[in-house]
Amino acid sequence: MDMQSPEAAWDYLVGQLFHHRSTAFNEVRAAVKAATVPMPMEVVERIARLNPKDAYEVLREHPGYGLWERNKSYQASFRLFERAVFDFLKAIRDFNEVCNDGTLFSFPRRNELEGMEQSIQKELFAATNAAHSLVDHCRRVQKTAHVPDYDQHVAQFFGTDGLKEFVIALRTLLHHIHAVQGGYLWQQPIGGGEGNTSFVVEKSDLMRAIDAAKDGFSTGQLDKITGFIAASHDSIDLGILFEAYRSRAAAFHGWFAGALKKHAFSSVRDYDRCLLENRRFATRTWWNSLLGNWLAWKKLPDPYNHLATFLSPAQIAEVLQMPKGSPEQVDKIISFIDVDEACTDHIREQAYELFRRAGD
Repeated sequence: MDMQSPEAAWDYLVGQLFHHRSTAFNEVRAAVKAATVPMPMEVVERIARLNPKDAYEVLREHPGYGLWERNKSYQASFRLFERAVFDFLKAIRDFNEVCNDGTLFSFPRRNELEGMEQSIQKELFAATNAAHSLVDHCRRVQKTAHVPDYDQHVAQFFGTDGLKEFVIALRTLLHHIHAVQGGYLWQQPIGGGEGNTSFVVEKSDLMRAIDAAKDGFSTGQLDKITGFIAASHDSIDLGILFEAYRSRAAAFHGWFAGALKKHAFSSVRDYDRCLLENRRFATRTWWNSLLGNWLAWKKLPDPYNHLATFLSPAQIAEVLQMPKGSPEQVDKIISFIDVDEACTDHIREQAYELFRRAGD
């Protein structure tokens, strides 16, 4: 090979680096695929030295990856559900506060009324979608985790009155089958005073929609849905309904999260351990390089000028109350920054020296 030109030398070097990376990647992936949980420390150390993208790809071969990936999606879905229901109920409360004096229903404010009503309907779409998605993600996790007594706990926490089935069916009705739109119900006390509103769907509209869509539900689902509607008031208050469903969902998913950790998470914890060691290695490499470089400068940078890059105002205030440059102060800074507990004794000693010499 002609190595006389800088370009040729550079191309050769890059090629060797890519070859080394590919070889290391394939070797570690094969080791992960052949190993069992818990992953041997020698394999974990090799995973740690990969770049984060390669480590993530290699760990697809880990026995815990499937459940880890499904649980991650499930947890994201649960957070989205909580936020969507919160926003829906907040939109109803905001509407009630604005319309308490009754003037919102006057002709001059008709556009404002329409806008607020549409906003609540939008949040209802989001909440019903999120509820439906959460059920799907939870079932997806259970197919892999096989948590004991899952169906019994669904019945225990959600009840048998059909509320769960109705909420999921409501999403289908709103989106695909029938234009069932929620609307406000205004009630004014006899003799005057502040009125109150509810955001409702009409029982008669729902029954017609369910009858038109009955082929889209199983017999068991249809019985529970129609039973719930039949037992409800003529105007079903969606605020009360979703408050009840949110409470039941929180209780069930609290139990399910604990049951997952108890019965099915040994492989997931080992998967997380491998990812953690990869992050720790990257963090240690970065901080050793950064601190070692700074400490070699004739005039050291002042680390206090950079606290705002890593700490919140409240954290900075707490740090600055401590003796400047003291080990206790540095330990406090590290405790705020080091979320993965990557700091070694060597890194800590370098940090002590940097802060001790700050301003020299």
